[in-house]
Amino acid sequence: TAPGCPLCRSLLGPVPSSRTCADAGIPDHWCTCAEYSEIDVTSPLSKKLSDLVVLTINQFMMDHREYIEPGTACSWLSLNKVVYVRKRKVSDGLQTLQMVVGVETFPGFGQFESTVEYS
Repeated sequence: TAPGCPLCRSLLGPVPSSRTCADAGIPDHWCTCAEYSEIDVTSPLSKKLSDLVVLTINQFMMDHREYIEPGTACSWLSLNKVVYVRKRKVSDGLQTLQMVVGVETFPGFGQFESTVEYS
């Protein structure tokens, strides 16, 4: 254990097989043990979430125009394709769902992933 990092472990030492993501300091969202279920990418919910993700990306770009190199421009992105939507119930005592949304945008065919939480 390193000073100031109670969850840190040496890469050279054994790792207990019972170690959880929480034990390692890994947030639930990034834990590979988390079980997500696929949602049909053609469902109205998938479309709504994907549109929200693209709108949020566009808004972020508009809010941060000062960081765009002079003489260049960013295109307003549109949803080209819903790549995947996965959901899982968050164990927070509430009815919170965590949705991981993968989208492809146009122009440029950029691929983005976003986490959307709602309860």
